[in-house]
Amino acid sequence: MLTQSEQDYVAVHAYLPEHLPQCLVPFAELEPFLAAPDLYYRGGDTLSFIGYPLDGEFDAGKLAAFLHRLIREHRPPDLRVTVPEIPPLRGYRINRREENHYSRLEVENLRIPPKVHNMVRRAERELEVAVGGPFTREYQRLPIRFIRQKALPKETAFFLHRIPDYLAASPTAVLVEARRRGSGDLIAYDVAELGAGAYCLYLFNITSRDDRYVPGASDLLFYTLVDLAREWGKRYINTGLGINPGVERFKSKWGAKPFLAYCFIAAVPRLFFWLCAGSLPPAAATGTWFTLRATL
Repeated sequence: MLTQSEQDYVAVHAYLPEHLPQCLVPFAELEPFLAAPDLYYRGGDTLSFIGYPLDGEFDAGKLAAFLHRLIREHRPPDLRVTVPEIPPLRGYRINRREENHYSRLEVENLRIPPKVHNMVRRAERELEVAVGGPFTREYQRLPIRFIRQKALPKETAFFLHRIPDYLAASPTAVLVEARRRGSGDLIAYDVAELGAGAYCLYLFNITSRDDRYVPGASDLLFYTLVDLAREWGKRYINTGLGINPGVERFKSKWGAKPFLAYCFIAAVPRLFFWLCAGSLPPAAATGTWFTLRATL
């Protein structure tokens, strides 16, 4: 658990969603711990290490040393590491690996390209934008259709279903909605986090992809988010990961640029290594590890 002073430190220095407990805990149900400038989360069999220092420059050697201390101390059966570059992991086998990059947009001196500005103005003729209120069933129905239309994987669908939990957990979360003029139909909304130091964190963009879709709706929402970021004194919008070409094109046309490498790994213990060390991780000792993650 973080003390109030630790929470304040994290909030001032955060620049990624993974840094803020309110952005991660509702989705992962883990407890945050701070060993400044490093942050990690624990819960059950899982240890999740966030290898982006809250203060100072990234140092691969220091990161690896601290991670190995955590592993020796907790011996997690389920290890997850999010880092700019993957460190050596003695005694663990990587069973999942993802590589990507975070992009960000500087909002202080942003000049919106003419084509993007035209899309914003086009959408404004059909849509009204406002900061939304409580996350009602109306908001919940839109991601359900979004999931079906895009045939999203279960893991992504899980995150979208937990949006209400995140909004309830974060006092600095903001929901920006776009409704059709006249009818008031909900067409799209963005979810962002304003509690991260110099950054606004762009988390979700949910749109209607049926016959109600309005071209430029996402641009209009993002335009509103840029204004909000400026009002809150933010310097950047972290626009997140380049999860597919369409998302990359959207960020690029607004002027967002890659600024951090992203590597995620999930790993499980190597049985032989821990047997030789004379100390099995807890789940392995009880047999659970053999059932769920058998590996040599």
